[in-house]
Amino acid sequence: VLGADLVTIVGHKFGAPKGVAALFVRDGVALPSLLLGGGQEAGRRAGTESVPQIVAMGAAAAVVSRELPAIAVHMRRCRDELFEAIASGVGRDRVRVNGPPLEAGDARRLPNTLSIAIRGASAGAILNDLSKRNIAASASAACHAAGAAHAQVSFVLKAMALPQEYALGTLRLSVGRHTTSREISAAARAIVDSCSKAR
Repeated sequence: VLGADLVTIVGHKFGAPKGVAALFVRDGVALPSLLLGGGQEAGRRAGTESVPQIVAMGAAAAVVSRELPAIAVHMRRCRDELFEAIASGVGRDRVRVNGPPLEAGDARRLPNTLSIAIRGASAGAILNDLSKRNIAASASAACHAAGAAHAQVSFVLKAMALPQEYALGTLRLSVGRHTTSREISAAARAIVDSCSKAR
């Protein structure tokens, strides 16, 4: 369906325990053995599979399959609420969405992920502040040291022709099925506070 040769499906991304995943291999794609010694995984990887984790991943997939439409609506609302709170606090003229606009729909955007660029901000400094508040986020720079002098812009942002003044302040933020409005407000407030300190 996707036209892909290989697709990795990571369980903890949809509610299964960490450490379990699945690999789709299109018919006709030859893969060398990763570990030799056993016939498991069609001879690709020796070792005993963790049956409880595999069962848990299957159960998580069944739940997501049933609840995906409602989960997607919730995550999209949280993602958009997060963007609005950050843009309102930092100033709409300083914030842009990386990739298709939020209103592009789920055919072009994931409902749970937000990549934003904040002009004049340091993603490394923001991440440092967020970690002190137990808020997890990522920077979209390959090397995001707290000092902008050491930061490097990722090749993806360069390919998108994102100006340097935005690229160095790029954050990747995610929401989940259990994310609350209170958590959104706390994260947005922390990002806005961090951007205010840097000005």
